[in-house]
Amino acid sequence: FPAPFTRPVNAELRAELMNAGNPAFFLYDGSKLLLSLSRSLPDCQIALDAIVVFWGAPLDQPDHAELAVKCELRMRERLEELHKKWLAEGKYPLDMGIGINSGEVLVGNMGAEGRKMDYTMIGDQVNLASRVEGLTRKFKAPIVITEHTLKHIQPLLAAEDTEANKGRLGPLLIRGFGVVLVKGREKHVLAYAVESLSLDEPSRIEEAPASSLEV
Repeated sequence: FPAPFTRPVNAELRAELMNAGNPAFFLYDGSKLLLSLSRSLPDCQIALDAIVVFWGAPLDQPDHAELAVKCELRMRERLEELHKKWLAEGKYPLDMGIGINSGEVLVGNMGAEGRKMDYTMIGDQVNLASRVEGLTRKFKAPIVITEHTLKHIQPLLAAEDTEANKGRLGPLLIRGFGVVLVKGREKHVLAYAVESLSLDEPSRIEEAPASSLEV
């Protein structure tokens, strides 16, 4: 759930932002980037000021967590490249937060039959991903994942280099925030920031001290 901007804007500024030469065009640019980087096609939708993406439907994708993390890391790299360009042009440098979660959801065509239907997903794990995206602003961490996603990618952190880097992640710092208590949800979850490290550093996971946060 990458959310590039939330600041209210008037109609004139909104039209300017959505031109191809302006920062908010990253919604479109980011969607193309996601599709080009993924080895298999994810479902990618623009919803207001966010890009909503999911893997694993309609076809099973066992490496869904790996694809999600790699794509979001590349999106952050792309945004940093664009920041330099926008600042040089005197434009407003937008930022974004990315929340990643892994779990079972209900996927299909939803809406009013005969009027408007979208192929999308719903469920507790979708809501959790949205809440996790909100933690990026609270902790000033561009990418936040849940323990469910970490479980999938942890074996890849220490994997050897392979062709096209498939089946490998890193070097990354996985930094824990502690227990997150989501309102309206009985089960708590552990949340982690994901940060790229230099090539000469080993990947590592830093667990947080015992703490809890309600969101």
